[in-house]
Amino acid sequence: MSPRRLAAGCGIALLSACLQAVPAEAETATPVQAAIRSNAVEGPIFTLPAGIRITRQDITMNPRHVTLSYVFQGAQRHTVPFRFELPEMPVDASPDVVGLLDGGGMAEGLAADSKPVNYMNLSVHVNGAPLMLTGRGRALQDGQDVTRILLDAGVPLLYDLNHEAPWSHLPAQTQAMLKARGLLSLDAANWNYQVRYTWDQVFEPGETRVEIHYNPDAFYWSDINLDNFPPIAAGGWANRTYCLDEAWRRTFFRLAGSGAGYELYAVMHVLAPKGAPPPPAAARYSLKVDKYASPNLVAFCPADAKKTSPSTFTWQARNVTPGRTVDALFFMGPDGWPDD
Repeated sequence: MSPRRLAAGCGIALLSACLQAVPAEAETATPVQAAIRSNAVEGPIFTLPAGIRITRQDITMNPRHVTLSYVFQGAQRHTVPFRFELPEMPVDASPDVVGLLDGGGMAEGLAADSKPVNYMNLSVHVNGAPLMLTGRGRALQDGQDVTRILLDAGVPLLYDLNHEAPWSHLPAQTQAMLKARGLLSLDAANWNYQVRYTWDQVFEPGETRVEIHYNPDAFYWSDINLDNFPPIAAGGWANRTYCLDEAWRRTFFRLAGSGAGYELYAVMHVLAPKGAPPPPAAARYSLKVDKYASPNLVAFCPADAKKTSPSTFTWQARNVTPGRTVDALFFMGPDGWPDD
């Protein structure tokens, strides 16, 4: 099915129907929902010792950039381990990632575990100074780490699609082993590449500012049909995730097909995955979502977001523990993208 673009023309008033109480997570995940979740960035993940608190946390999100800002306060020196994970991505569909390798060749792909590729342009600043990031790249197959299997077989974790497949000259026995393990099928790679960054965050007495920036791997919701779009139907999981109600759906379908089309992009950031401690509470918290241009649409939670410009909305609270995830669904018109 070819992508069907959604009609533009929805006004600012339509957004108000999207800003309601934070919904419960759906019981089960559809394939589209699972794809969106797989693109989620996780972090920073950390546990604060007694005596350090977050006085301010600001999150800014748009389809191309996410910025997480923290202000920590403490009376003593502490060192806290931080972890930040870029999402998994298909290695056999990553020409943009391979382009970030120094030479784009086999040698760089073989070193992509110890010299990870920063494919989402992650950067961290502490008190305004850039932090040197250290990390590890790994190959995953169905959630299992297969990095060592590939490297021991002489297969790079990343490879250039414009050149010959890297395993064609491997011994037949090695190729058979890779295929038997499901790592190769029809000469295509069946693993994902993920990077985990870690650092020891030093908190000196007083205030410490940590700012994290990255370019999200937004999920492009391309394969949709307005006559059969279950995620936003009554009871669909997108209604709970993005706070869509019946009034929003009626307006959406009434406007759909009435002109130039929207393209749908979902951006999700995981502040703390299920297996990690919940995100720490912040004395002051703000979420800012930018849809770039007035004709664009955005749907997100929670309630009481305020329009602060023709294209931005902000939700603020005090003494709040953020939810584990921050989600936004952007409806981008053909002229709704910035020039950068």
